[in-house]
Amino acid sequence: MLRKLIKYEVKATARWFIPLYTVLLVFALINRLLFYANPSAIEETANVLQVARTLSMLAYVFLFTGIMVVTLVVVVQRYYKGLLGDEGYLMFTLPVQTWKLIMSKLSVAMLWSFLSAIVGICSIMLLIPSPDIRKIGMFFTMIHDFIGPISYFSISLLGLSVLAFSVIEMYAAITLGHLFRKHKLLASFGMYIGLNTLSQMVFILVMPFFLDTIISMRVHSVFPAPSRSNALILVLGITFMLLTATFYAVTNILLKRKLNLE
Repeated sequence: MLRKLIKYEVKATARWFIPLYTVLLVFALINRLLFYANPSAIEETANVLQVARTLSMLAYVFLFTGIMVVTLVVVVQRYYKGLLGDEGYLMFTLPVQTWKLIMSKLSVAMLWSFLSAIVGICSIMLLIPSPDIRKIGMFFTMIHDFIGPISYFSISLLGLSVLAFSVIEMYAAITLGHLFRKHKLLASFGMYIGLNTLSQMVFILVMPFFLDTIISMRVHSVFPAPSRSNALILVLGITFMLLTATFYAVTNILLKRKLNLE
C-alpha cells in the first residue's frame, strides 16, 4: 500500500516539477550559447546580443528561484491539504496505517527536494566554462585526501539526514499548529520556530565533544585528522536522524490521536 501511496503522490506532484526542470535546463543551455557566442564586428549585432543575454539570464534566475520556492510550497501544501485539509477525510478512511501516509509524503518530498537541488546544480554547471568544471573534480579530490574514502558515506548520510529532518520538522510544526482552533497558520509558524530552537539546543549539547576540532578548523586553520572529521560528520548525521525519528513519532501520534479535520 505504501508503494501505491508514493506512486500516487509522485503523479500528483510531477506536473509541477517536470516542466519547470525542463524549462530551467533549456534556459541554462540558451544562456551558455549566448554568453559564449562571439558577436560580430557590427555594433548593432553586439547590442542585440547583450540585450538577449540580459533577458535570458533574468529568465534563468527567475526560474531558478521559482523552482526553490515551488519545491517548498508543494512540500508544505501536499502535506497540509493531503492529511489535514479536505483530502484528509479520504486519506484517513483508507485501510492503511498513519505512519505510511506520513512516509509517502515524506519520501516524495525528499525526492523532489533532492531532484530540485540536482537540476539546479546541473543548470549552474551548464553556465560554467569547461576549463573551470575541472576544478570541481579537484574539490572532491581534496575531500578524499583530507577526510578519507569513508567521507563519501559519512557526507551522504549527513546530507540524507538533513534533508529528511528539514521536511519532517515542517510536518511536525504544521501538525502541532493544526491543534489550535484559530490562527493555525500563525501557530504552525510559531511551532516551527520552537522546534527549530529545540533542535539547536540538542546540537549545543553535542558540539562540546568536538570543540577542539571546531576550534582547530576555524581559529588555527588546521584540518583535523580524517578519523576525527568523519566522527564529527557521523555524529551530526546521527543527531539529525534521531531528531527526525522524534519529530516523525510526534507527528504520527498527533495524527492518530489528536486529528481534527474540522
